[in-house]
Amino acid sequence: MSTVFVVLHARSGETGAEDVKFIGVYSDASNAKSAVSRLKKQEDLVIIRMVL
Repeated sequence: MSTVFVVLHARSGETGAEDVKFIGVYSDASNAKSAVSRLKKQEDLVIIRMVL
């Protein structure tokens, strides 16, 4: 069995409902961290925490 790293973006909306966006599945932690780093550069996206 292989390990994969799933990157999601989740935030609570104005109504309190959670909005979850699937970003991608990565074969190693380095690639997942790189994806998060690229996403952090987007002004409308705030990364609260990353769990690997």
